[in-house]
Amino acid sequence: MASPLKQQQLINSLHTGFIDKDNISLEKYRPRLLLNNHKQGKKVLSSIINELENCDEFFFSVAFITYSGVLVLLNTLKELESKGVRGKIVASQYLNFTDPTALRKLLEFENIELRMVVHEDLHSKGYIFKKDDEYNLIVGSSNLTQNALSKNKEWNIKVSSTDKGSLIEETLKEFEQTFHNSVEVNEQWLEQYDLIYRKNKENSERVTKGELGLFIAQSPEAEYKVNHDLRPKISPNKMQVKALGGIEKVRERGENKALLISATGERVIIVMGAIYVIKSR
Repeated sequence: MASPLKQQQLINSLHTGFIDKDNISLEKYRPRLLLNNHKQGKKVLSSIINELENCDEFFFSVAFITYSGVLVLLNTLKELESKGVRGKIVASQYLNFTDPTALRKLLEFENIELRMVVHEDLHSKGYIFKKDDEYNLIVGSSNLTQNALSKNKEWNIKVSSTDKGSLIEETLKEFEQTFHNSVEVNEQWLEQYDLIYRKNKENSERVTKGELGLFIAQSPEAEYKVNHDLRPKISPNKMQVKALGGIEKVRERGENKALLISATGERVIIVMGAIYVIKSR
């Protein structure tokens, strides 16, 4: 339980942040908007590093992690490991964007528990830091990537709380529930995910170069199957089943080209047996 003095300091700071900006209070407890602003020398990264250097424990819940995002925190994370400061990080397999190289680097730290959400599209960006009976919470738009922490136009709010505050209680509860329902990242899991990540990257590059999106279903009965621990099954909907059935008939006639216009304005082109989708701009 926070001391009466600390509680009053927090109350004063909240008053400054939410009631009257001219109210005198401790800056470290005031609610703040964290931005990346090159001209003003501001980076979300600086706040994250400062919190890490002064915490007893940390919790990250982010949608995406890149290798560059880990590298900018590498020295700080090494210091935390040497001090025995433990942390939990949960990310998402959403869009298969998170870099397996970044996950492998994080696995090197014995003080960090690492997990991935694979059965739903986690899109949170939250950083929690515990120090004695205090918590600092940073929530907004910054993922664990170098650009999001240093360059991009991002909005993040930082608030402080005692360990008895309802906001931090709800946040920790949500984090633990997400962490509990996620998959532990280990080398065996990473080997499987690495294959999916590379395939997804190849397809993305193909889309960028040719402005074509690969449509994975090859017949009305086909499903995109991946290890159930990595990604749910993807199968065509009723409209797509009917369309793919028509395409299959074209193939049976020996044709290697076809064009399909859908109600959503998408054009589907079949070239040499491969199916592509072009979305109207």
